Amino acid sequence: MFKSLFHYSIIPIFLLLLVSCISGPSAQERPPNANIQITRPTSTAKVIAGTQVTIRSGRVPMLAMKDGETRFGVLEPGKYILTAVSVDPYNFSEYSASTWSSAPFELLIEKDKNYSLEVIPGPETGWIIRQVQEE
Repeated sequence: MFKSLFHYSIIPIFLLLLVSCISGPSAQERPPNANIQITRPTSTAKVIAGTQVTIRSGRVPMLAMKDGETRFGVLEPGKYILTAVSVDPYNFSEYSASTWSSAPFELLIEKDKNYSLEVIPGPETGWIIRQVQEE
């Protein structure tokens, strides 16, 4: 039991460290060891632009993104269920911690392939995660 609890808590932390270590706001080219790129295009709506989005794998936060930011990271081969969540930018309150959410996005990472994702605001309420390309 301890071993499985350990794996469920340490793996996401390890992934978060990897994403944090090889990403940055000014980085535009994929680092050689990164197999995933997540981009949040610049928004023209000031309310959306000021909202920070958190990308989760399951219920575990992986990274937070600001408007116009591109992040790179390394994910081990396997299946990931990603969601993008934030406060409601049009109805912010301290009680609406994650009221804007994307539909779950299933990402299957294969060895020696690169993936590019994009996080954009949806047409109504919430975010959309979509795959831009696979190399």
